[in-house]
Amino acid sequence: MLSFSHFLTEQSRKTLDIMMANYGYGRPAVGAEGHITYTNKEDGNDQMLMDLPGEEWHHMVKGKVTQKGSLKDGSLEKYLS
Repeated sequence: MLSFSHFLTEQSRKTLDIMMANYGYGRPAVGAEGHITYTNKEDGNDQMLMDLPGEEWHHMVKGKVTQKGSLKDGSLEKYLS
């Protein structure tokens, strides 16, 4: 499986969508300024926000951030595993 840091170098939105789907997140919603929100397929209150320009990820429950990290250091893969 590719890492999230690979997405940043390849700039492939489709690749990011596939990787998030592998962790159970879908329905990507594109927001302002390179932000993409993925919603857990089994729990609509569980979301992952990808801040692509800021190179950060944010885990949210009911819209509140519960954890965040860098898209470059592998922390997202560890968090989702």
